[in-house]
Amino acid sequence: MFLKTIKFSLVISSLLAVTQAQAARVIQSKNNKVMIELDGAQVSIGQDLFLLNAQNKKVGLIKILQIKNDKAVASLTKGKSDGTETVQISTAPSAAVSPIQAATIPTVKPSAQNVKPFYRAETKKASIVLSMMSNSMTTKQADATMPTPNVEDVAMKGATFGITGALDWPIVNKFSLRGTAGYEPFKATGTAKFKSCDNLQSFDCTADITYLSGGGYIRYDFTKEHILFWTALGATLKYPVSKNTTALKMEDIKLTMTYGGALGLDYFVNLKYFVPVSLEYQAFLKSDTVDANIIILRAGFGMAL
Repeated sequence: MFLKTIKFSLVISSLLAVTQAQAARVIQSKNNKVMIELDGAQVSIGQDLFLLNAQNKKVGLIKILQIKNDKAVASLTKGKSDGTETVQISTAPSAAVSPIQAATIPTVKPSAQNVKPFYRAETKKASIVLSMMSNSMTTKQADATMPTPNVEDVAMKGATFGITGALDWPIVNKFSLRGTAGYEPFKATGTAKFKSCDNLQSFDCTADITYLSGGGYIRYDFTKEHILFWTALGATLKYPVSKNTTALKMEDIKLTMTYGGALGLDYFVNLKYFVPVSLEYQAFLKSDTVDANIIILRAGFGMAL
């Protein structure tokens, strides 16, 4: 009876070890470094672990370099990885990698390619950017001339500065969802040929509106290197928190929306931090009397989560 109990305990322990060994998996492999989804598994920096293929065969040996938010970055010291392996993890004392075990896996030969850094391009990313905005607006105005008013299109331009936060959430392959929230003032001025602005009292036409904005975009990454080039298409809701104008009716300034696109790059300075830069075009929903758009240059600071 005692021997049966011992055998049963060993079977249970083996099953638990196997379950734990396959709890972690490789989600990205590049330049002899891998990113691991730990799924709750416990590892430590400097720990050596085996990579197992679909046939449960050891194909690589890795060393843990960094751990953050249930993910780990490791260097591939022996063997190879195609980004689909599981990671053998066990809390058993015998789980340490022995020299005899490691010798069965080919050593990765040093090369110029092997020493390239590994960037967390496929994780969630948060950034905060300063925005320099070039604002354009064309309004249709009419003066008080009777019986037929003089009608004209007044071109207005201006520049403002704002601040915006962004969160990029990977969804599939090179696509991700991008959400933004920011403080984005709009200011533009122009001169009319006739006295058609400020209740038909002035030649000066102005629009000075402070918006709080929230946007949603579909983003596509062209590259996954330390300079990550991307493009995005989407829309932004803009809520006016203050307004002052001689060119528009005050009651017409309310919650509105823009649509547009962006081109940008994320320049990774190390494994975690990057500098985001982008050029964006936003067009307001057009009406019979107003046509407006914004060109935005953004730059700031970001981090992989």
